[in-house]
Amino acid sequence: MKRGNRRSKVNKGICFPSQSFSGNLDELCFDSGPSVVNPAEQESVKHPTGCENLFRLKTGETFLLRPIRESDGGLLADLFSKLSAESIHLRFHSFMRSLSDSLLFQFTHIDFVKNYALVATVGEEFFECAIGVGRYMLCSENQMPELAFVVRDDWQGKGLGWILFKNIVAAARKNRFEHFQAMLESRNTAMGRIFAKSKLPHTIRNRQGVSYYEFDLSKISSKRMMQ
Repeated sequence: MKRGNRRSKVNKGICFPSQSFSGNLDELCFDSGPSVVNPAEQESVKHPTGCENLFRLKTGETFLLRPIRESDGGLLADLFSKLSAESIHLRFHSFMRSLSDSLLFQFTHIDFVKNYALVATVGEEFFECAIGVGRYMLCSENQMPELAFVVRDDWQGKGLGWILFKNIVAAARKNRFEHFQAMLESRNTAMGRIFAKSKLPHTIRNRQGVSYYEFDLSKISSKRMMQ
């Protein structure tokens, strides 16, 4: 089956199957799944539907943004192999030579409520190449989702990180989270610029060269958030 019909709409912002954004987060096409997931329950997880769309970057290139799939382990491993040591450290806050099988399983087998992930790809269906991933993961200590995303080095500086950020924040909001957190090293200026651009209310705690952000989504209009 060809996927042309599913890629026919090109967007510059948040993903929609067939309509323009009115500023109401409730219109987003994210489908809630079961709230708890474990390996024995994986078959019952409801994968979000209708959220695959093409986006055009400010440089003119297009990419597909879609929810992560359980079969995407190889795609993520390939993306990791193409990241610089600096990008790996800024994403994982340590140096890693590769992603273990257990991490790949954790990153691809999610419930789309407590944990949510989107992958940006280029190429055709059977020759997809990942160029970025955005996700949030629920922190068990404070029951707050933690945001993280990474962009392949040769695709950085083109606006991809901003699109990933907006869509992941919208997914968290759709799943009724009113706060989320992020950990940012001081030299990660690109991610810092994205946070500043969002104009979301937040607090920052600085410790040993790391900034701990907590964002408040509860008192801000969705229209302002997505500008």
